[in-house]
Amino acid sequence: GYAKLITELLSIKADDDCAAIFDCISQLIGQFNLDPNRVVDLLLDCFACNFQSHKVFISVLRMFNIETDVLKRIVLLKLILLDVC
Repeated sequence: GYAKLITELLSIKADDDCAAIFDCISQLIGQFNLDPNRVVDLLLDCFACNFQSHKVFISVLRMFNIETDVLKRIVLLKLILLDVC
């Protein structure tokens, strides 16, 4: 399930439909019983690898309705872990 998710996320282009991407991600979460927190983590990783499509990624992240504080903590933790490695 996660491999399919990563494949979908890495294939995002700047002109893709945000709603269709969100629907695809939601279907994968349901179909493979994926952890939504891990999905957001992978979404951020793929966002970093595909920054030219930043508007699409930001729109998809907004569709998840993640609280700003939670998203800030996730990003901070990712930065701390990068610093440790």
